[in-house]
Amino acid sequence: GAVYAVSGNDEVVDLDGPDAPKLLTPVLVNRADWTDAPLVPDGWMIANAPRPLMGEIRWEGKFRRGIFYAANPTEVTGTFGWAADDAGRVVFITDAEIRERVDVKLAEYGYASLEEAGLTVEEVAETMQLPWCGTPASA
Repeated sequence: GAVYAVSGNDEVVDLDGPDAPKLLTPVLVNRADWTDAPLVPDGWMIANAPRPLMGEIRWEGKFRRGIFYAANPTEVTGTFGWAADDAGRVVFITDAEIRERVDVKLAEYGYASLEEAGLTVEEVAETMQLPWCGTPASA
């Protein structure tokens, strides 16, 4: 059984065929740490890779999966597409969202608080590979 999906423009895409799109691995970026990027229009996809990428907006920035970034209204696909260049899709997260994930992880281990576990948010976030910035709670 082949697997099909309908894309945003109502095109049927074969997810098992030789031309199946590769899903980009998320690259979590803390909004508070997103300071060296150009202005990208709302709704555009942003990719990060270890090599230069195609896209309407391209720049070099902080190393995450690599230093090369590109933004485009849609994912760049094909021979010179983002997946072919080992790109990951930038997904934004905030310290508040990271704190929620940390609290859930602590609860999974039976701890009611960071203090009870003898840990800091930064320490737990690091073990969970989450980009904690330590912004004030009001941010």
